[in-house]
Parts: sequence; C-alpha cells; structure tokens
Amino acid sequence: MIVITVKRDNDKDIKFTGELLASVAARECPKYSDYSPHTWLNLYINQSGSYICEKIEELAHEDYKRSFTATSCNDQSEIFDFFGNDDQAKMLYEKAGLENVERIA
Repeated sequence: MIVITVKRDNDKDIKFTGELLASVAARECPKYSDYSPHTWLNLYINQSGSYICEKIEELAHEDYKRSFTATSCNDQSEIFDFFGNDDQAKMLYEKAGLENVERIA
C-alpha cells in the first residue's frame, strides 16, 4: 500500500494509505464518442478497509478544465450511490469484482 492523495474541488483533498482497486476511462466504454465528456472513475481501498471513490471529468465546454469529485464510503451501497449505474460505472464494478444487482427471490 502507498500514500495516495485524491483531489476534490471546493472541499478538502482526501489523503490515505491504500491502493487502487479499479479504474475506468470513458473512452473504454462502447457508447463513448469523441463528443462525450471525458471521465475517469477510480475506486481505492484504504488500509482500514473503507473505500474512496473518485470521479474526474474533463469539461470540453470550459477549455478542457478538469473537475474533481471524491468521497469515502463504508460499504458497497455507498459506492453504487456515488458512481451510479451507467456503462462506465458498471465496467468499474466488474473490474473491482463488485456485483451491483437487484436480487429477486
């Protein structure tokens, strides 16, 4: 594990000892086009077992300025709430070995 600092706009950065579990760039998604905003999703785990979710968006309409959003999560449901359920998020969950499904008996 290494010391990682995750940037956040309009909030304190998050610094922790941990590792990257999974990362997905928007360009890896089948539905991505050159006109889509470029987005990176990163999921980390820290040494105490909690998660850090990071979303970096490159905003073409603002001269490619990047926006940084991140939060810490205690469980997988909080991860799913942060990233949502679009194709890029689903790719991240698959890479991280997380299953975000609705179970019906």
